[in-house]
Amino acid sequence: MELSFCRKLSHEDVQDILRGSTVLAAGGGGHVSESKHLLDAAFATGRPICLVNIDEAPSDALVCVAYNLGSVSTAEVPFLHDLQNHEPGSVRAIRLMQEKVGKISGLFPGEIGAVNIAISFYIASKVGDCFVLDADPVGRSVPELPNAMSTFDRAGLPASPIVAVTESNETMYIENVANTSRTEKILRALSATDGRRVTAVHHVLPIHKLRPHLIPNTVSKSLEIGRDMREAMAKKRDVAQVLVEKHRGKLVLRGIVNDFSFEEKGSFTVGYIEMQGVNQWSRQKGRIEVKNENMGLWVDEEVRATIPDMITVFDEVENHAVLNPNYRIGMDVVIVVLPAAEALTTKAALDAFGPTCIGISEPFKSISRR
Repeated sequence: MELSFCRKLSHEDVQDILRGSTVLAAGGGGHVSESKHLLDAAFATGRPICLVNIDEAPSDALVCVAYNLGSVSTAEVPFLHDLQNHEPGSVRAIRLMQEKVGKISGLFPGEIGAVNIAISFYIASKVGDCFVLDADPVGRSVPELPNAMSTFDRAGLPASPIVAVTESNETMYIENVANTSRTEKILRALSATDGRRVTAVHHVLPIHKLRPHLIPNTVSKSLEIGRDMREAMAKKRDVAQVLVEKHRGKLVLRGIVNDFSFEEKGSFTVGYIEMQGVNQWSRQKGRIEVKNENMGLWVDEEVRATIPDMITVFDEVENHAVLNPNYRIGMDVVIVVLPAAEALTTKAALDAFGPTCIGISEPFKSISRR
């Protein structure tokens, strides 16, 4: 297939995408170093790294989602440092799926996070004649499949067949799975059994069936945010303030990390981060509750932001988004909140991923209205 309709990405483009995706990941999204290994291996194939606008992609082309599932604290995989000689589960999974259903022309990220975007580009480069859609179901990172893909269930789009590959190389082809909630339970059970992550491929469908249920231009939004960050750093500007100005966000607190705690619970990283404000915020204290991603933000025990808005913590010294659980006592941080995509603020979407999911009874209020 001639990919004449695709945008070919440069090394700088993909680095900007990774940088920007860590902002939209809101504390989750996986290891950036792992993502860089995957993208280096993708470029090493010599094939173009192709991003396609969902409205320009062939409507009948078969696409699927491929991603890693597990806690964000899971240790990196040793063979990532030698991807030229080892084929990871993501590629084995897509090859098995193609044996079952035929040619898969493209992939879409299951969420916007560094690892899942990188996996999509890596698989596409290894398979060949394969593109990545500039779209995903949720426009950010989320802890559980139903948080992102409940829209597929409501539309009656089947999750199965599913291919799952553990890091111990067990490979499973699974049929007749009722919905994404059941998919999540099966994959989490595999992850817990192996003690590590599981790679999964599913929702293999023609683009015309998926198009109404994906949020467009989310990968290119990551690129734009990453470019804004890179240019701000080059000009020695305040990165957090630049993102607030350009992306309709709000700077909620500057402070110093004075406490945090994380633990592994049911294949999730759960915990909290606490900060003491500085400067104009010196009398304020912030607390973020975590379930892989940053789920809720309280300042002086008042709710200031919740999912689905993106609560992102920046390391003020290093000028990058902090991914859980990578904190240290005394870290200088700034909390920025960006508004969720409009598709995530409907009643049905909020039921799947909104304040009630973290025990907050008050209605969702976007940061843009606070």
